[in-house]
Amino acid sequence: MLRRGLRLKGTKVNRTRNLSLSADIVEMLKTHRERQEGFRLKFGEE
Repeated sequence: MLRRGLRLKGTKVNRTRNLSLSADIVEMLKTHRERQEGFRLKFGEE
């Protein structure tokens, strides 16, 4: 699947990979998700 220049595909063995993220990164991602949700509510999905 190609999505805005990012190629999304499964892993070679079809297992989930876990990543360790710092608390700062997790907080930044939560804030970003909330902002995106606000835009979606205001302007629609597309």
